[in-house]
Amino acid sequence: MPAPTFKLPVSGSAPNQYATETAFDSAVNAALGALWTDVITNGGKSFSTRANAVAAGQAGLPVALGLIYTRENSSLVVRGPGQTADDPLFATYPNWGVVSRIDPAIAMRDAGLMTLANVAGTADALTAELPQAAKQNGVTATSSSSVVEIIPALSNTGGAEPTLSIDGGAPVLIRSETNGVLAAGQLAAGRSYLLRRRGPYWRVISGAVALVDLLAARSDRIVGNVNMGTVTLETIAGSGDAITASVPSLLTGIGVVAANLRRIRFAPIATNSGAVTINIDGQGAQILRDANGQTLAAGFLVAGRYYEAVKVNTLWRLVAGEVSKTDLSAEVATVNAELRSGRVWQYASNGLTIDGANPPTGTQCIDVTKSVGTESAKWVRASAPSDGVVTDTLRRDGTGNQWWRRASSSQVLRDDMYDGAVKRVVANNLRPSGITVPAGAKVLVITKGNAPGEAIWATIGRLPDLPETDEYAKDLDAKWWILRWSSEWVARDHPTFAQMQAALATVSGSGSGGGYTPPEPLPASATLLPRRVGGVTQLVGDAGIGAAARYTVGGDGAWHWLPSRVAIVMVLGQSNAAVSEMEGPPLYIPAKTPDFVMMSNDGVGELGALRGWNGQIPSASITGFVPAAITGVQSSAEALASASNALDPRGAGMIYAGSHGRGGAGFTATDPNFAIWKVLPSGAPAPQRIRMIEWVTAVMTHAAVPPTEIVIAFTHGETNRRDPWATYTADGLGYMADIEADLAFTGLPVVWLVDIPGGTTAMSAFGSDWQVKYALRELMRQARLAGHKVVDVGPRYHLPMGTARGGTQDHIHTSYLSQVRLREMDAFAYRNHVAGLPWWCAFPKGERAAGLGNKVILAVESLTPIMIDRDMVPRDPHFGFSLSNDSATITGVEQTGDREITLSLSGTPNSSARLQYVYRRPNAGEIDTRYVTAAGSIREVWQGTGPITGLPVYRPMHSFEVPIA
Repeated sequence: MPAPTFKLPVSGSAPNQYATETAFDSAVNAALGALWTDVITNGGKSFSTRANAVAAGQAGLPVALGLIYTRENSSLVVRGPGQTADDPLFATYPNWGVVSRIDPAIAMRDAGLMTLANVAGTADALTAELPQAAKQNGVTATSSSSVVEIIPALSNTGGAEPTLSIDGGAPVLIRSETNGVLAAGQLAAGRSYLLRRRGPYWRVISGAVALVDLLAARSDRIVGNVNMGTVTLETIAGSGDAITASVPSLLTGIGVVAANLRRIRFAPIATNSGAVTINIDGQGAQILRDANGQTLAAGFLVAGRYYEAVKVNTLWRLVAGEVSKTDLSAEVATVNAELRSGRVWQYASNGLTIDGANPPTGTQCIDVTKSVGTESAKWVRASAPSDGVVTDTLRRDGTGNQWWRRASSSQVLRDDMYDGAVKRVVANNLRPSGITVPAGAKVLVITKGNAPGEAIWATIGRLPDLPETDEYAKDLDAKWWILRWSSEWVARDHPTFAQMQAALATVSGSGSGGGYTPPEPLPASATLLPRRVGGVTQLVGDAGIGAAARYTVGGDGAWHWLPSRVAIVMVLGQSNAAVSEMEGPPLYIPAKTPDFVMMSNDGVGELGALRGWNGQIPSASITGFVPAAITGVQSSAEALASASNALDPRGAGMIYAGSHGRGGAGFTATDPNFAIWKVLPSGAPAPQRIRMIEWVTAVMTHAAVPPTEIVIAFTHGETNRRDPWATYTADGLGYMADIEADLAFTGLPVVWLVDIPGGTTAMSAFGSDWQVKYALRELMRQARLAGHKVVDVGPRYHLPMGTARGGTQDHIHTSYLSQVRLREMDAFAYRNHVAGLPWWCAFPKGERAAGLGNKVILAVESLTPIMIDRDMVPRDPHFGFSLSNDSATITGVEQTGDREITLSLSGTPNSSARLQYVYRRPNAGEIDTRYVTAAGSIREVWQGTGPITGLPVYRPMHSFEVPIA
């Protein structure tokens, strides 16, 4: 409105003007009235209550006011003309309905964060008050969406669900963020928590997990990992018998303490003179024992050598460092020296013969060296010929009693063939290409001029102008030659002298080579033609043999096989190495390569059939080898040979197979008939070992082509099942070293395929701790470190036991069919070895399991993911798992990851509890055992198909016993 104008009415004329009091009052009142009217008409109005606004009436509240304000309870209400939706003052225009409500109490209660005051009550029944500011703004209670902060004075006990009462109101339950019941201590004293009201509960929305919790959990995990791993101790001091040491400061700084260590590594500063103790960080002297828990003898600990020990109850036991490579090398050198003086005898003779030799008793091989030059020859023990005729390669020694056969070698070939038709040539590439051949040559002996190497080539005359290959080459005169032997093509043909003579006999003229028909690959049209080898007919090409072997046409027009790869396969060990006699006849499943597996004709144990020879003395001398198929019974060694031939990526070869186990035999024994290594106390070689050497000697003598490898399947452990694992490991290393030394005269590499015992019979009151299960794995590990070629084939517990003589269930021996399946498993492992691929079975990661309350989590290392195969061993509801040193029982087993198994227990395991798999301990009162071991159902998802039985081949998980951390 414009500013009000005040004009006083006057009378008279200036300067004598005047006004009356009545006129003055009227003028003032008129100005004030105009001002009041304008305020009422054009200005907003405020009323202390809604009722006062209604009392002002429609006339007193013109539209020109724009907005009016009323105070209603704790709200400031803004009203406008024409508003009818919310609480209008009047039913007719301008109505004056609500535009907005401003309530600071509701805003603070529902949208703000209220820090509760005077928190008290008990640990599980908290009381608190609304903050004073909330009360001053009209908040009297919380709503269904309030957020409050509370700091409890006491931690909840878990005995009852915690509640919160505010300002004396009804108690409301406090739940977790997921509406779960809070466990004891989840409301920690002194910690700030934010609670949001959700329906009938308060829910914790912040404060449940703090940074301090995460850091503590991380620290606990690190400390736990360190405690369960190997800790290298520092500050080694004291003496050889009383060692002191400390945990590295880096580890103590994160909470690692000596009392919690489970595995340590240390190097003593002095050699011990007697019993030993170790004191770590002043925890007190604790006894240090060997792996068997025995007191350490003087000199056991060597100053400066590193040792590892594990905590077993209150004692430390050494698990590594006792035997070093230096120790093994020294022992092997001693053994080799002894062996050299007895088994292989050195002799000098200008003629490379053994006419005057008088070898020591027990000699199996004579190394003959010319007194002048470096030429040498080997003679191996042989049986007397039926005609008693002395030849260049078969003769008696100086005693006149023992016969010897000269072993086949390139040196022998050169000596026997050297005449006018054999010419020596020097060429750097060992090939006739570019060579001017001496006149009259039918055979070229090419020596490398710039490096060791030799090759023997035979002439085959003139051929069409074909490309040269590794085996066919022509000289400068365009004359073609065929490779017969080469030190650089060792995988190719290795003909015997007799084969060379037959080839040379076809050569006519003075080097023209006319009339000789060269060997050719077997034509495709002949791949299914029958042929006879050793009196047995076989379809050529079966299992891919036609593609892997070579054939040549003989004078009779028949195809003859020329093997390009020859191996010796043996099964060594005890009764489950194929010498057990079971109920019923031995089975025979036609193998893929029957004519390619040969056995000696000495009449022993069905030539090594599943009944084995079990150490029997041969009924006849070995005069040759015949196909294993003619026996009509399966052999453990024959099954391995045939399965390997079917799987070998190099193609099939000829294999000489023999089973040489000894039932009930340990490594050593005082009875010669029950030892596979040494007879005690003399330490003399066991008879079974001597006969094995004689058999290999016969193979080397009679083999049509020199063998290139020896493969040994080692099946053992039952007899030595209770040997301390360190003892078994040491004996096994000595046995392997001696066997390889026994076979050193062959000059062939040796590959070991080692399996681990087990059984699938029902659980009974019998059992043992079977330390050999762990020992065999340790044996393989140390053997590889010592330079042996060893393949961890894995456990055989999934292969069913057989039926013993008389029809009762056998608790010792696997069935005949299981024997063949075991060798198929060997064959797959050998296939990977040949192809350079890994082969090993699953085992606990870190050699421990993790305990989480009443759960045990087992993480596994394996080549492929693992699985629970309930059909593999269906009798055990826990699939082979058990607990030791604890009263808790297993209530469930489930797979929770590709390489993870989770076990549920009836309670939380104690600190000394250990998880076992296929690893039984003796039951109470148990004195002896019928060899029944445990079995399990955990294997890798990988599986193959046995090339003989057609049954599955598995990689089961190894047996073990590990701590629960």
